[in-house]
Amino acid sequence: MALVRRYESRQGVERIGAQYQPAIKAVRGEAPSLSRCSQILSVRLQRSVHALSTTEAAATVVALHCPALVDLQEQRCLPLEPARNPASLYEDASFDLLWLPGTIRVAERLELTKYQPRFVAEDAQGAYHVPVPLVGDLLLILRDAVGAYGVNWTVKLTEESFGEQQGLRPLRRRSPESVMRARARHQIEEVCYQEGGIPTHRVTRTTFDPTLVDNLRMLLPWDSRGAGLQQSQREEMVDAFRGIVGTECAPLDLLEDLGKQFRCERQDCLVVLYQAIWRRQLVVDLFKPVLVNVPLRPERTNPFDRYAQLFVRGAK
Repeated sequence: MALVRRYESRQGVERIGAQYQPAIKAVRGEAPSLSRCSQILSVRLQRSVHALSTTEAAATVVALHCPALVDLQEQRCLPLEPARNPASLYEDASFDLLWLPGTIRVAERLELTKYQPRFVAEDAQGAYHVPVPLVGDLLLILRDAVGAYGVNWTVKLTEESFGEQQGLRPLRRRSPESVMRARARHQIEEVCYQEGGIPTHRVTRTTFDPTLVDNLRMLLPWDSRGAGLQQSQREEMVDAFRGIVGTECAPLDLLEDLGKQFRCERQDCLVVLYQAIWRRQLVVDLFKPVLVNVPLRPERTNPFDRYAQLFVRGAK
């Protein structure tokens, strides 16, 4: 009962942006004991995102880097009963967004009712079953020319992990009952979102290029750091860095002169450099290591062209 109360206190009222609260936080006592959880500060969201595994953290930084991202709702409860589309809470939402049918109805139609989580409670009238919401991994709210829409990412270490029930020891994860329960859970989630026009994509540790992920994980913390420079100075400094992209000159070669020109510390120059790359004001090849002592290469492939299928709106 305490679990349901926690879910209800955080998600019983629809919240978005900085006010959003995940059903499960990356803290002791809530995050799975076998996982490596983390909190990832996002300036855009004005809050920390709670990732419950290293694979989820990698997917999170890619999602946060996407220019089309409006919001990111991690560890979001799927509705038990019919509910409006999550994207409808945002400005410029598509006018024809579909409602979500709720997991109870989906499970009934798929004849998977026994896999809808429940627990037994008791009152003066006797024992009764209380349904427990399924919790997703990452729900991206994106915006295109039509308006805001949702995309669901379900995240596991490997493709095989989607057939294993998480939170159990390895041998128990692969028992026939655990495999069936895991598959049913993913099917209910996918159909519930699909009927609301929200596609579900499976994301594993091999989905995104590891160098891209390493670069983004290095860049993101710089986005929240301050530099004692005026906007015009920042723009001029970014232009200087832009001028060496594709040359044999590394950012390190400019730092001393830029520090003297703008009367600032080396750290300020690095803040400007890395924030510009993270915010795609300075476009470089993120599939090559981004290092201060290595020349920056021009972008050959836009990450969001390469992984475009993971960000497009679903068919109605």
